[in-house]
Amino acid sequence: MSNRLLELEIQKILQEYKLLLLDEEYKNEIISINKTEFINEINKKGGFPPEEPKAHEEEKVEESIEDDVEEEELDEKTFIKEGMKKLYRQIVKLTHPDKTMHKNNKKELSELYIRSKKAMVTMDVYEILTICDRLDIDYSIDIKQKSMLEENLYKKKQKLKSLEESFIWLWIKAKDDVEKESIVDLFVKVHKKNI
Repeated sequence: MSNRLLELEIQKILQEYKLLLLDEEYKNEIISINKTEFINEINKKGGFPPEEPKAHEEEKVEESIEDDVEEEELDEKTFIKEGMKKLYRQIVKLTHPDKTMHKNNKKELSELYIRSKKAMVTMDVYEILTICDRLDIDYSIDIKQKSMLEENLYKKKQKLKSLEESFIWLWIKAKDDVEKESIVDLFVKVHKKNI
């Protein structure tokens, strides 16, 4: 594969991942806004006390997040060892507030500096690479690293698909009250069997 093709594929992966993060944030916000109403509807149907479904769902989300972090952590730690710290240092050289005092775009550079610090703490390879692109910092990614990025992209898509198949998301996206009621009934039926 030519270097230019690999570079374009990496750009495509980064853009797609960024879009998925935005989509995830959007969907989680919608769920957060509608969660109380959904739980109240469950309780009207003889569901659980308000604390139980909330605790159960939060526990499930926390477990899912922990699983994702553990799975991604090993690959991303390896990736960081292979060059992410070097890229981070290059970003800091260009964006550190002490070095950008007299530049016209110091606010933007300061924001990139803060984003890069957060990305290193959370080991967000995608954010570091995105910042590098924004600052025209050269980096190289081999086929193995590209595969890791594609695999994590796939995992993010699966996580979003799971969210979209959740009872609460189906309830939010229901066409009418009749469909919402049938989703609540199904939720109560499924969860009463699991008790």
